[in-house]
Amino acid sequence: MTHALALLRAFIPSVTSILLIADLIARPRLRLLSGDRRLFLGFAAAAAVVLYPSALGLVPVDLYRIGFAPVAPLILATVAACLADRHPRFSCAVLVILIAFDLHLLGGTNLWDYVVDPFLGVIGIVWAALRASSAILEVRSAIEPWPQPD
Repeated sequence: MTHALALLRAFIPSVTSILLIADLIARPRLRLLSGDRRLFLGFAAAAAVVLYPSALGLVPVDLYRIGFAPVAPLILATVAACLADRHPRFSCAVLVILIAFDLHLLGGTNLWDYVVDPFLGVIGIVWAALRASSAILEVRSAIEPWPQPD
């Protein structure tokens, strides 16, 4: 029974996923996340790379457990406050995440479940890999080829 609940929990989207889906739907009419979309996807990729191996026990430190601690919202709020000047939409989204966590809107007790979900993590990692590969290709095409010997 608990395995079925854990599997079902994997299909509950995070608040970040909900915000990105709302942005996709509203994109023609509104610019909800416009320039910060890349920041959201990069943050999701970084969170997935750091949190999920930790939760699975693949690294000796369990960073996922910090999401249960009362200091986790403070850490996330500090990150948002540091980025508020340049990325106000991102900071507002973090505020929405913190409010949803405080009200237990998704039913979880770990803050990281509100920040990133497995599907968003995979999408973020694929996006980051595609972005990195296109940047590498751009750099390679900008470099002049080595002269060929005659």
